Amino acid sequence: MRAEREEILKYLYHLRVSFNDFLKRPDHKQPFIHSWQLDYNSFDDDVRCDDETKEEMHHRVEDLCERLWDICDSKKEENEEERANLMSLGWMEDHLCVITNLFIMVMQCEVDRFQDTVNITRDYYTGMHGKILSEIGPAGTFLRLPLYNLNFDENSPSNDSIFPVKDTSSKPNAGAGGDSELELTDTNSRTKIPFIPPGNAFSSQALDDGAKKSTKTKPGVIGASPVDFGQSVAKMPKDAEDKLLAETNLFACNAVANLVAAYIGEKEAADDEEEKAHAPFTAQIDNNKKGKSAKEKKKPNKKSAAEEAPPPPPPDPLAEVKKKKLMKMKDEYFTGLRMEEERVRFRLELISGKGRDMLKYLKGQADKSFDNMQCWLGEYFDEEMTAIDHLSTTVRHFIENNEPIKYELRLDLGKCYMNPNVKVIPSPPPIERPPPVESGPDDSFTIIQLRNLFNCFYEINRNGLMSSNAFHELVLGTASASYEEEAFPSAWRSITTNMLSEVISGMSSDTKQTIDWRKFLFACSNPPPTTIDQLLNIREEYLDIDVAGNGWILEEQFDKVDLWFSRRIDRMCSPSDRTISYPYNRNENLHSFYFHLFADHEQEPPRLHYINMLMYFAMDKDPIVGFFNAMAIAGGKLMPKVSASNDLNVETETDDPLADDDSQGENQATSNNSEEQLLEMTQNYKGDKLSVDIVPPTLVEPHSWWLTLHYNSTRLVDHHRFAKSYDSIDPYSMPKILAIYAELDSPNGNALPIQILLKHLLLQDAVLKTKRFEIKDLRPIINPPCPPRDQTASPEIDLS
Repeated sequence: MRAEREEILKYLYHLRVSFNDFLKRPDHKQPFIHSWQLDYNSFDDDVRCDDETKEEMHHRVEDLCERLWDICDSKKEENEEERANLMSLGWMEDHLCVITNLFIMVMQCEVDRFQDTVNITRDYYTGMHGKILSEIGPAGTFLRLPLYNLNFDENSPSNDSIFPVKDTSSKPNAGAGGDSELELTDTNSRTKIPFIPPGNAFSSQALDDGAKKSTKTKPGVIGASPVDFGQSVAKMPKDAEDKLLAETNLFACNAVANLVAAYIGEKEAADDEEEKAHAPFTAQIDNNKKGKSAKEKKKPNKKSAAEEAPPPPPPDPLAEVKKKKLMKMKDEYFTGLRMEEERVRFRLELISGKGRDMLKYLKGQADKSFDNMQCWLGEYFDEEMTAIDHLSTTVRHFIENNEPIKYELRLDLGKCYMNPNVKVIPSPPPIERPPPVESGPDDSFTIIQLRNLFNCFYEINRNGLMSSNAFHELVLGTASASYEEEAFPSAWRSITTNMLSEVISGMSSDTKQTIDWRKFLFACSNPPPTTIDQLLNIREEYLDIDVAGNGWILEEQFDKVDLWFSRRIDRMCSPSDRTISYPYNRNENLHSFYFHLFADHEQEPPRLHYINMLMYFAMDKDPIVGFFNAMAIAGGKLMPKVSASNDLNVETETDDPLADDDSQGENQATSNNSEEQLLEMTQNYKGDKLSVDIVPPTLVEPHSWWLTLHYNSTRLVDHHRFAKSYDSIDPYSMPKILAIYAELDSPNGNALPIQILLKHLLLQDAVLKTKRFEIKDLRPIINPPCPPRDQTASPEIDLS
């Protein structure tokens, strides 16, 4: 019962929520408002000021309001229809019938317990009288209370009488109050349950069935009923479920009273039969006493012993005690029946009262819910009408002020407002902030100019080398024609032939006939100064991200490592004026340009050989320093300081360790000796043309020499010491380098200290002749310092 009550309360809650959501469902008022607003905004400002136009707009506002009112009326009708549908679902009635059945079943349990108790009491006192137990008669037939038939179908055939009527008028012991009996039971089954249609009561059916019998029979009861239906139906409540509970309670109380009365009558009848059985013996005794007294009056002196009657037996004291005991047991039996009757009447009244209170509460909640729906329906309709009036007032205000309606008018949930997030009049396009523009000195190239020059050089020769004459013509011609295109900085547009020749000499290779245009663009980018330690750290970071370990990386990998300069700048707050661009981040764009400059674009996607790039970064104005910086990049080890010797005719010392008998064994153990042993080995080695510091005694492999001497090719994958083809003309090919190592007692090409390697004259000549690691600062060449006043500069021809 509690679960059913909670289920009904939850159902009513969800019913209210769903109806509230139904009231707030979207409608088609907004398209009419939006169409009217677009039509109104389509008028020009000068036309909107005309009086006739205003009058026409006011008429259109009235038409719009009429349409909106019609929509509200139709929506109200739909809401009322939805409320009526919810009320007529029948779910509430079915569950009220279920609760009613549950309370009737509890009442049935009490009646069953009462009947079982009464029958046990009857059997007990019958046994105490020493009699044989008899079968339960019609008066003790088990009573079944009616329940609602939840599966009732009005179209299905049914019996004329839902409650079977059993005629017992022919039985002499039909009951104490009449000759017939109306039963609500089936004598053959205790579990037979009578059903009635939902929403009906059984009082009228019982009365109709009772009327079919003789008029002597009292309707609706078992035997003689203390209270009959005809006198109590008018006092019943009008609700079907409440009425059924009241009638069932009345019926059960009548049945209980009838059963008690029947059992009492049965006991009284049994006692009367016993008295009648002892009546002849008592009458004979009385007659004998009367005859004797009459004879004595007629013949008082004549007495005959033979004619005299025997004297009456003396009274039995045990019989008197037994009779009193039986009377006491009879009184106890009757008292117990009446007490059990009172108890079950009280419990039936309590169950009926609780059930009727619960039904009253649930029906009150249902009525309250539907009343709230009616109130919400009216309130929502009033809010919509008020919102339409507010909309009309707002629109007329714009019409009178000759103003367009910029923002969208909304009519939602009974409210009229302007949506600031939606504009129906297009706003002017925002001023786009100009892109960052690089600005710098007159003699510095911008990143865009460097990229344009790269594209130009790359189309001519992709390997990075071009003839000096071609470079001279290209730069001179482009600089002369760059006044409009701005391909060169302003200082380069007035470059002279002498200046260009000096630039070519600084960028040329060892042959003086070719120029490395990648080195030229790197010098023009004006990179921040760096150190060899920083470059070695960058090399280690590239090795960590080089998964393949072949020296090539993609652009995504290149962007993960910062160079020696930071790509991040402390950007100031964005200027409020959108006509001002953001500061230009040259370092970030320079980082991206270096990948574009040194990558191999013939591969897909483009890849970069980072060792080759770092050798460009290791260049120095001193070619010897630049050479050993590049060798440090190739081997990944810091090189000692090397410089050209001031005295090239210094004689070598006589105790040359290479001439010692044990030199071969010492050379083989070089890689395993400690730093102190290497220092002792190299103390006496002094080159003729180069002076080398003793610390650190760095070990150099042959491959490092080969990479350093063949650095300017972007395709280095085939130029390793295991390659099958070598240029026999190349003086610094891998076989020749290995031959030099063999001369220095390293036949297997094991690493040797740089101090020992530079003792070889061929390697000294290679270091001194290589100028490719020399890089010059071009800005002093383009902007030479002003000559002193006492000197006159030689006139030069400006070919631009």
